[in-house]
Formats: sequence, C-alpha cells, structure tokens
Amino acid sequence: MRRPCIAIFVLLLVGSTSAVAAQEEPAPVTLVTGTVAEVYGSGTTEANLPSNVRGYEVTVGTSQPALMRQVVEWSDARLPSDLWLTLDYTLIWNPGDVLDGALNTVSRSLLEDEQGRWRGTGRWVNGGGERYSFYVLVGEGAYDGLYALLHGVTPADAEGPWDLAYEGYIFEAEMLPFPDEPVPDTTETEQLYPFPTGPPDE
Repeated sequence: MRRPCIAIFVLLLVGSTSAVAAQEEPAPVTLVTGTVAEVYGSGTTEANLPSNVRGYEVTVGTSQPALMRQVVEWSDARLPSDLWLTLDYTLIWNPGDVLDGALNTVSRSLLEDEQGRWRGTGRWVNGGGERYSFYVLVGEGAYDGLYALLHGVTPADAEGPWDLAYEGYIFEAEMLPFPDEPVPDTTETEQLYPFPTGPPDE
C-alpha cells in the first residue's frame, strides 16, 4: 500500500531536480559586469614621428604592441579572470598640453582557462575629457556559440589608456556580418524623423 506514496515522492524529487537544473541554466542573454582588481604590463615603447598636424605632435605605438594582463572580477564565471590585451595606439596632442589631444587605441583580447577561451578585438577613443570603448569577444571550446559585447565604464585609468571596469552582455547568437555599403536612393524612402504629422506631399 506504500508504493503509490513512494512513486509520488520520486516524481516530486525528479521534478524539483529538473526545476533547479532549469534555474541554473544561463539565459540566452546575460548581463555581465567586470571590475579590474590588478593590472600588469610590459610597458609601451613609443616612437615619436618627426611630423605634426597643424602644430599637433603625432605619437604612435611601435611595431611591438604593449602586452598587458588585467585580473578582472567578472559577475559571470564563464569569463576567465585573466584578461590579456595587446595594445597599439595613435596620439595627436598639443606639445604644450598632452591632455589637449585625441588618443585612438586598438587592442586584441584573450581570456583563457581549462574550459576554453574568448578571443576578440577592441577600440577606444579618448579626447576632450570623454572616453568611449567597445569590445567584441567570441567564445571557443566550452564557450563555443557564445559571444560577448562589452564596453568600458567609469572609472578609467588616469595613468593609462585602458578600462578598469566593464559591462555588457553574453549571448547565444551568431554575429552577423556587416551589410553591404549603402547605395543612395531617395525615390522610395519615407521620413522617419521627425515623424510626419500630415500626409506626404503630392
């Protein structure tokens, strides 16, 4: 007479285990943040070109980009803590004030552990007291089929052209290729902004 009770208990246990497993499964799109705890680097060897642009000096990285390792505390364990970066840049600046200029930096990224790796590229621009950066990472191994889009957030390192905090998303989807170059055509377009308030002109 106890067998139905045992069967019900087993079914409930299996159901609860499945529910826990479903809850632990990462969502197709997951918000991720990262805070840089430590930074190590080989230093940057610069080459000051003997040229200027209307009075502004031009400084570029050498043929051997700087190597850097950031130890990042990520909110998502799928991103390994060691973020390796190779950096190269162009700086156009006022000889009287290095802050009066623009810095354009490009990078390649690598995060790797026993499960797999993430590889990608980044670009950021500093100028006029503002900073913008964006990174695209592609997963391999256990992270195959995953992509990460990140950007730097305040604060940034005042002593170097790198971010100290990140946020973005990890998602399961294919990175679409860029579309073809646009071909100007005004014969069949509609006004999208400002939104028209009346009928189109005849």
